[in-house]
Amino acid sequence: MTEGDRAVLDRSTLLALAEDIGQEATDELVARFLAMLDERLARIRRASDTDELQVAVLSLACSAAMLGADALAEAARDLPPPDGVPSRAGRTSRGPALARLDDLARRSADELDTRSVRCVC
Repeated sequence: MTEGDRAVLDRSTLLALAEDIGQEATDELVARFLAMLDERLARIRRASDTDELQVAVLSLACSAAMLGADALAEAARDLPPPDGVPSRAGRTSRGPALARLDDLARRSADELDTRSVRCVC
């Protein structure tokens, strides 16, 4: 099974959240996450230094993890520094990592359809 075949959403995390805070509040968090996703991705792409990237990545990774989009959160945390900033791993191009992030963001958004994550509370 390739990464592209795996589910990107851990529904148990989302269902546990709904049990903790209620379905309506969970639906609102999902809606806000989806509404902010494009801007969060844009902030990551625009980041020109490591500090700016770290803030943008944390914003995306924390909210994604809270909703069970663990693959997206991990991909965000694994991004190399902005182009032109040396990294410990020696990578200088973020292109492939950003493409993976975009793919996981799209797939996560598709799976975060609130109609399909209803809690049986």
